[in-house]
Amino acid sequence: MSEPQFPLRLNNYFFTHQEAIANPEHKQGKEHELKMHFDVTAVVSKINEGDSFSLEVTTAINTEISINPSYFIKISAFGIIDVTQDLDHKEVESLLKLSGSQVLIGAIRERILELTSRGPWPSICMDFIQIN
Repeated sequence: MSEPQFPLRLNNYFFTHQEAIANPEHKQGKEHELKMHFDVTAVVSKINEGDSFSLEVTTAINTEISINPSYFIKISAFGIIDVTQDLDHKEVESLLKLSGSQVLIGAIRERILELTSRGPWPSICMDFIQIN
C-alpha cells in the first residue's frame, strides 16, 4: 500500500537577499557572552491563476535581543512551491508557513554557515527556530 503523497512540491528556491557583516565591536573569548537571536518572517503569495505559490522566508539578527553578535545577518530565501492536491487557501497557507518554512530555513542555515565560514569570527550555525 503506497503512502499518500505530500500536497506540496518544491519547484525551485533562490536567495533574494544575502547579508553577513562582521561586527567590528564583537568581543571574542570565554569571558564574553555571545547570544544571537534570529527573527523569522514568512510571506505566502499566490502565483498567477495556477496551483503555484511563493514563499519568502527572511531571517535576520535581532540586534535588540542579541548579546555581542559576531555578525549582522539578514537573508531572504524565495521558494516556488506547487500544490499537488485540491486544498483551500487557508490550508495551503498553513502548510507553506510550517513545512515550506522548514525547508527554506534549512537552506538559509547552510547559507549562513557558508557566508560566515570565511569571516574574521567563527562561523555561525543557526540553532533550531521555532515556527508558530
